[in-house]
Amino acid sequence: MEFALVAPVLIMIMMGVVQLGLLLHQQQGIHAAAREGARQGSFPDTTESEIEASVATALANINLANTPVVTISPQNVSSIPCDATVNPRPENVTVNVQVAAVLDIPFVAGQTVNLTGEGTFRCEYLD
Repeated sequence: MEFALVAPVLIMIMMGVVQLGLLLHQQQGIHAAAREGARQGSFPDTTESEIEASVATALANINLANTPVVTISPQNVSSIPCDATVNPRPENVTVNVQVAAVLDIPFVAGQTVNLTGEGTFRCEYLD
């Protein structure tokens, strides 16, 4: 009798812990993808589309419900973050990845949580 009263609460707590673990896994993957994009962007002549492709490749194994938003700075006219022809030259490239994740716990309505990852690398110039 007592187990029948306590079991739903225990199951909800257990599923909440599992969902929290999955959410932390996604958060770590988003941070790693942002760092990978910033690392790729630190090379000279790397375009923003190449950085976005690098982030997408890093996120391939992360199960995300929504499409991530990738922001790259600095943004130059040439669409090359570490462009040596821009005066003054950028010192760093920063990649920010944001995605809305759903925390799905039984008996509780799905909660949306915004996950953010950011990576910054120093621009590498050949001269």
